[in-house]
Amino acid sequence: MEYSKLAAAFSKNDTTKINQYVEELRPRIIRFLHIHLNASPEDAEDCAQEAFLTSLETIKAGKMRDVEHLLSFLLSVSRNHYLNLKIKKSPQLVDEDFDKRSAPPKQLSELLDKEKQELLAKCLEKLNDDYRSFISYWFANPGSEAKKAAKYFKMSVASVWTKKHRIIKKLNDCYQKKIKK
Repeated sequence: MEYSKLAAAFSKNDTTKINQYVEELRPRIIRFLHIHLNASPEDAEDCAQEAFLTSLETIKAGKMRDVEHLLSFLLSVSRNHYLNLKIKKSPQLVDEDFDKRSAPPKQLSELLDKEKQELLAKCLEKLNDDYRSFISYWFANPGSEAKKAAKYFKMSVASVWTKKHRIIKKLNDCYQKKIKK
């Protein structure tokens, strides 16, 4: 595959060609993560998606000098995302005084959960109808595979991953802003 064509599609925002190239490259990146880093299928898919989004932003910003190295860039970015994800998931050292601490009152945690749900609901209201319907599908079917969602929404698997990631990012940004208020 000639990666300069993918880079050109990214810079022109040609979604048809981007989807075609992503469909071709995505399994390769997922296999790389699975074989070399022993990533779970879900983590590998998420990290591959992150790599494509990072590449898209890098190319659009004009920061990629040599598009012929796009594959190695994608592999490096996906590897880095996976390693960061792994660090976040790794168990943290526990203080020796952990047993001496008391658990917060159940009422407090329930109030905080309720507050978080309310903030998320407000962020969902800000999404356009298309995005809201799309993310509602994922809330209703959290274990659904991307292929099933692609059939349901009549779009490519790559587009499903991209759209899902964009919506989650929008919700997260909104939620973070509301928490800081």
